[in-house]
Amino acid sequence: ISTLLSADPDLDAVLITPCDLPALSAEAIVRLSERHQATGLISASRYQGRNGAPAIFGRVEFRALRDLKGDEGARRLLNEDPSRVAAEDLPDLGFDIDTPADLAAWKSRRT
Repeated sequence: ISTLLSADPDLDAVLITPCDLPALSAEAIVRLSERHQATGLISASRYQGRNGAPAIFGRVEFRALRDLKGDEGARRLLNEDPSRVAAEDLPDLGFDIDTPADLAAWKSRRT
């Protein structure tokens, strides 16, 4: 966040997304963006019964993002206080690829 703000001090939101989501699409990002713009809240993908990434965090959340430690990621921010989050149901984003077996499973789903 600090690096982003040094590049653009007027930045008002940031999209955080893992790179291993094969179902991630422009449509999903548009839906998250529209939800964030409509509510002003964190807009998070909802799948497998919880909120997750990709998610859009507004400027009011930048300090909380900067304060994260270790490898916890932003999951806590997305799930600890429901009043701060506007969830968008995106069940296909619950599948990620971490192993060759995951890739084979994804390919078998696509046929």
